[in-house]
Amino acid sequence: MGHTLDILAQISGYTSLVAFSGKNEKCFFRGTRFIFEQPEFENVNRLKSLFYILEVKMGELQQMLFHYFDENIKFLIGDEIGFEEISDCSLIVSGAREKELSFALAILGPMRMDYIRAASCVCAMKNQLKKTIEEFLL
Repeated sequence: MGHTLDILAQISGYTSLVAFSGKNEKCFFRGTRFIFEQPEFENVNRLKSLFYILEVKMGELQQMLFHYFDENIKFLIGDEIGFEEISDCSLIVSGAREKELSFALAILGPMRMDYIRAASCVCAMKNQLKKTIEEFLL
């Protein structure tokens, strides 16, 4: 799973996240190093807020991602994400439901992100992850 998230973070240039629901519920993220390349996060308070979400409120973020297990792609911008601490960010999320396992894959970045490119990255990696899971479950 870490490999998929690393690839998504590298090709998108943003932090990537995945939430799984099955026998166990898990959430992972990668690519925080890309946060430092965004001018919006030169402000230390913004950076602290983002890391607060990723460290302290990860459980709540995971529960929010669980609402996006469908195949549609969703663009959550600012307050739509539901966390005041990252209301100056955007989250692009899409997922899939398989027999015993559902997942939501997302990228988190600044509001000014390249939405078309970012959405393409999420969709491509979601499809690859879905294919891998289907093969594993067979």
